Amino acid sequence: MFFVELKGFDDTKGEFDCTTDLRLTWYDLRLVYDKKDAYRGYKEWRGKEAEEELAKIWQPNVDVVNRMEQSSYVGHRLRIFPDGKVETITRMTAKYKATVDAERFPFDR
Repeated sequence: MFFVELKGFDDTKGEFDCTTDLRLTWYDLRLVYDKKDAYRGYKEWRGKEAEEELAKIWQPNVDVVNRMEQSSYVGHRLRIFPDGKVETITRMTAKYKATVDAERFPFDR
């Protein structure tokens, strides 16, 4: 998970709003194809087209446990490589929860 933008942090509640990119990679040998069919080295879909392709294939069910609510979904990107490697990136804005120990600042995590 990559943090793209932190929009606000409430240290008393331990909550923050941010935009993240969740990148997942796995192999699905059922999706193997000839290298000649991908002029860029992979096939790529974005947005609605990516969602339609993702609906056709198996994908892991992953959830971020400290996400409190999903504010807005920004988009998907899907790449499938000739060897069956699948890569997805999902960008979303959401509210998250984090434990904050103010006594440890600035050495907290």
